[in-house]
Amino acid sequence: MILDEHNAGMKPAPPDDDDRWDGRDTPAWMADNGRAFMTSNEIEPEPTVNGERPAGRVEWFTFADLRDQYPNLKPPVVDGLFRAGETANLISSSKVGKSWLAYSLALSINNGRFWLGKFKTTRGKVLLIDNELHRETLAYRIPKVAAAMNIEPADYENDLEIIPLRGNLRSIHEMAEVFCRIEPGTFKAIIIDAKYRMIGEASSENDNAAETHFYNRVDSYADQTGAAIVMVHHSSKGSQSDKRTTDVGAGAGAQSRAADCHLVLREHEENGVVVLDAAVRSFAPVEPVGLRWQFPLWKPANDIDPTKLKGRLTQGEQNQRERDTEGKRKILDVLVKESATARVLRGKTGLSRGVLDRLLDGLEASGDITWESVKKRGNECREYSLCKSND
Repeated sequence: MILDEHNAGMKPAPPDDDDRWDGRDTPAWMADNGRAFMTSNEIEPEPTVNGERPAGRVEWFTFADLRDQYPNLKPPVVDGLFRAGETANLISSSKVGKSWLAYSLALSINNGRFWLGKFKTTRGKVLLIDNELHRETLAYRIPKVAAAMNIEPADYENDLEIIPLRGNLRSIHEMAEVFCRIEPGTFKAIIIDAKYRMIGEASSENDNAAETHFYNRVDSYADQTGAAIVMVHHSSKGSQSDKRTTDVGAGAGAQSRAADCHLVLREHEENGVVVLDAAVRSFAPVEPVGLRWQFPLWKPANDIDPTKLKGRLTQGEQNQRERDTEGKRKILDVLVKESATARVLRGKTGLSRGVLDRLLDGLEASGDITWESVKKRGNECREYSLCKSND
């Protein structure tokens, strides 16, 4: 089944050698009076403004009314991490194995099992929207994970539903007609793998406004379906060991504030081991969890020290970095006002010759400062200034 090129609605693909869908296996939530799909002229369109559906009406409460109408938190989907109607990011660097971890999450929810031996799940159906892998790869991977978890096919094959989008990409906004067909309460969780392929060609994950718009759309889908929506996402470049959990994901900072739960995999000092950190909105803080890769599963590694992340600085190294950062700030504070030689910089910053030379080399290598040869009192020396891009 596919969406047509103009996102007009869901309808059956013409049969060919690779795709002979005949409507018999259509999920109940996509059926309508025995027909698998509806075309666009059968749907009453919502009014739009500049191509966007209008925002929902604004509601206003006294606190007493709010308390009376919403006396309880939403039920957990994965206890300790995220609830029904919440959004979560599952983040790591590329090729670490986050998709495999997502499959174990889906299968755990399908069977109401503890995930990773630690987090209690609420049993229910899961929808996987995958835009990276071929259908054959998905059909291979998921049974591998299920078998390793000792889960029989009958215990998941009708409760795990899949929308494969590789070669037929849709932005998160173009998925509106798919989500509007999901009967509220059908799924406990909806997993999107991968987030970056749902950004859309006209948007950038480094644009705060675009990210805010993206998560606002995801929030509306979560509210509409009642499902937790989990997005598999990649980390930013460079070492992640000293970043806050909410800052690991690639892209603009809006995502760190938008998601209700951030699940982050970071490499441990020991090969084949990662540390799962979580930042949560509606639960108590979560202790880091060590995981060891044993194909095709990530399994708890209770024997490791989760603080020993690969690339994490020792306390002495961290103290030195902080001193260097302060020293560089002093240098830049001088150069913001005027160009200066090393002699002048030593006098105004109080830095020793050796430390100043090292920090100047670092600032030059990073493109923050430049220098030119000048003569002072008959001697040739370097005069430093800010690069024009930093003026």
